[in-house]
Amino acid sequence: MLTKILTGAPWWAYLLLIYMLIVGLKARRPFEIPLRRLLLLSLGFTAWGISGLFSRDGLEPLHLAIWCGSLLLGGALGWQMISSLPLEVNRDKASIRFPGGYSLLSLFLTIFAVKYCLGIAGGMHPEWRTAAPFVSIDIGISGTITGIFLGRLLCTWRRYQGKSIDLSKVSDVDDAEKIAAAKKSV
Repeated sequence: MLTKILTGAPWWAYLLLIYMLIVGLKARRPFEIPLRRLLLLSLGFTAWGISGLFSRDGLEPLHLAIWCGSLLLGGALGWQMISSLPLEVNRDKASIRFPGGYSLLSLFLTIFAVKYCLGIAGGMHPEWRTAAPFVSIDIGISGTITGIFLGRLLCTWRRYQGKSIDLSKVSDVDDAEKIAAAKKSV
């Protein structure tokens, strides 16, 4: 049964997993990324989400409403993920330096696991693929994932356009609180 599950997934799913692992593991250390690459990554996940929505037979207004609602929820989550990070802006290179951590790896592995499990469930029970609850869950997850990447992109872009504050160079707790309050207004 396990062999059937592993061999039943499309080949590109494993390429995507390898890519996500490489990028996520590299992100454990501080990294600088050009805005262009960040935009392409976000647009790639957005295209994936939109294609999943419109590739369904019988797209209904309810599906679109679920996707848009979950897109907004995911956008808020993505914005929150980035808003508290101390980012370093390099306008000369049109890039942003992110602090290292496990959040991107965790995000990628969670996305892969959820989508993979949905694929397995749909493969083992093909009748579920058209059942309203399954379709709603799949569309909701797709919208949330798309929203997370768009929210992360928009927050990063807004911070790139605003003032750059490096909280690691602050020595006084009072100064840190003032800068953090100023940062929230950016």
